[in-house]
Amino acid sequence: MPNVTDLFDSSMYVNDIRWDDSYKYVWYSGHGPWSTRFTAWYAAGLLYRNRGQGLPNAKAAIEYILSCQMTGNVESAWYGTFKASPDEPYPTPDSELYPPEIYSSYDPNWREFIGTQLVQFVEEFSGFIGPKLVTQIEDSLEIAAVGSMCRNGSNPEGDNLTPAYSNPALMRA
Repeated sequence: MPNVTDLFDSSMYVNDIRWDDSYKYVWYSGHGPWSTRFTAWYAAGLLYRNRGQGLPNAKAAIEYILSCQMTGNVESAWYGTFKASPDEPYPTPDSELYPPEIYSSYDPNWREFIGTQLVQFVEEFSGFIGPKLVTQIEDSLEIAAVGSMCRNGSNPEGDNLTPAYSNPALMRA
């Protein structure tokens, strides 16, 4: 039976081989060549493992994750969430190029998915990542919170935020 260390090592191996050192992101072709969510999880693993280039890679990954936060329009349904991949465009209202579609061109739950990981970085690794990055993370969390507080499940059409939807309900608790 595998123990916790075996599971951690196996999980890290899967991401080690997908790590793109030029972009400091995990390669995963879900919404583009790289994955913001998987990179956030992997960065925590790099910090836990804390060897080799883990710390500088984790810090660079966190900075790139923060740069993928959608902050352009506080009135938009995607304000404060994160692009699925750094090469993904922002949703473009009134355009056919990349129209805003919930769970397609943006996922409002990523404010919480990525946000909970950002909280872990601050709570468990603030001494490793330094005060400047901690401040950037806290600023990002504030933006995510504003976007999350504006979400009520009725706009845009298709938003299924209800008390029965356990993922965001638990992360918002």
